[in-house]
Amino acid sequence: MLNQLKRRLLGNSNIAVTPVKTGDGWLATTLPRSFNPAAVDVSPVRARAELTQRLGGRPLWKGYQDLEDYPYATSGDRTSEQVRTAEGIGAFYAWLAYGSNFRLDIPGLDTVGVARIESFTISRRIDVVRTGASVTLVGRQVQIPNLVVTVGASRAEDWRAWHRQMVITGDQTAERNGALVFMAPDFRSELSRIELRNVGIARLADADDAARVVATLYCEQMQLKFPPSP
Repeated sequence: MLNQLKRRLLGNSNIAVTPVKTGDGWLATTLPRSFNPAAVDVSPVRARAELTQRLGGRPLWKGYQDLEDYPYATSGDRTSEQVRTAEGIGAFYAWLAYGSNFRLDIPGLDTVGVARIESFTISRRIDVVRTGASVTLVGRQVQIPNLVVTVGASRAEDWRAWHRQMVITGDQTAERNGALVFMAPDFRSELSRIELRNVGIARLADADDAARVVATLYCEQMQLKFPPSP
């Protein structure tokens, strides 16, 4: 691969290129030293592979034809099963793709493509009431923020339909309940969750790169919950 890259960048120029490692890369510094592929839940990868397999054979990427000395055929169709890698690699991909350790669950919505949720703060104003020598703290209404969610455009059809239903047609009965779930590093154990009540979509717009969309959700109630102690 290095020789192919040199030929592409330099052509026939006789220039020596020597890769030099100046330190650990981002992967070496990010991947846990105790990374165990068997401990990672690869079900999201399996589900995606099954969906791709149902599409049947798909043409190979044309870029393969530009590679010199490529050891395999560079034309024709391949199915998902024909190009799949070992499950351990799938576990590694799952760790990278879902490494944020959170999951958004909203029934009826495809949340597999959720790539980012902006940080948010739940606030409550406290008034100090003084009566003579006594002081009383009076809590006011809790302020629930909007959730700003970035979704891959290829997985956003459910989100677009929900936006049409609530915003375009004005159907306010389409509110949903859901949860923001925080997962342990093994992607199986649940650390905590924020239950979301009466969630609605207020806005849906394309992101700057056009490959993603950004949804603004309102939520009337949030409740933090922890799983029972073992």
